[in-house]
Amino acid sequence: MIVNALSPKPDAQNSAQFLVQSHLSQPNGVFSSSMPRPAYVYILANWKRATYIGVTTNLPRRIEWHLSGASGGFASKYRLRRLVHVEVLPTPIEGIRREKELKAWRRERKLALIEATNPGWRDLVAEWGWRGPLDSASG
Repeated sequence: MIVNALSPKPDAQNSAQFLVQSHLSQPNGVFSSSMPRPAYVYILANWKRATYIGVTTNLPRRIEWHLSGASGGFASKYRLRRLVHVEVLPTPIEGIRREKELKAWRRERKLALIEATNPGWRDLVAEWGWRGPLDSASG
């Protein structure tokens, strides 16, 4: 099941924001072995709408890594600093599968996905109220 960060859901526990906030509340952002370990497929963009698609099991840490410029790769080179799309999948294997699927899409289809879920290309990091590059798990 894919849970989109911007899909209207009556139950907050089904939203990507709730899952990410739950992740932040765990010590050092780590899930215990008894907790499900979701995967986050995310899209970063810049003001020119260049995009980067990635997958991680720790979205706050990965976004902070991108925002700090530590990645040194494509996202850093093209200043992709705006988190515009997030999907939550139940396992890392499903996350990797979805990331590969999205990366295989033509640019127009990727942009249409973002437009459908986030028409204003709002920065979800700012919208969710993360500070600094991001709140730390302890902060």
